[in-house]
Amino acid sequence: MEHVATVRVNLRDTDAAGIVYYGIYLRWFEVGRAELMRRKGFSYLAAMERGILLPVIEAGARYHASARTTTCSVSMPGSGTSGSAPDVRLPDRPGRRDQTG
Repeated sequence: MEHVATVRVNLRDTDAAGIVYYGIYLRWFEVGRAELMRRKGFSYLAAMERGILLPVIEAGARYHASARTTTCSVSMPGSGTSGSAPDVRLPDRPGRRDQTG
């Protein structure tokens, strides 16, 4: 099952042409990861209080298209396994993966 979080593209996240800065996608990937955990009933705070940490040990992205000022969806595979790669999808390109992590 796929989990989807919607993110709003803020003007501060773009350059003068309205194209999203490439580093922002990693922030969106974390939004997707946090939302997946929240929907599965997982609490980061409770885990940290028990001494459990979930560090990201590797991150990367492949850019297929530019995002602009709009809203995007970040989808995460529902397996919750390590190595689950998020996708960013743009509303004007339904069904197409625009960035993959």
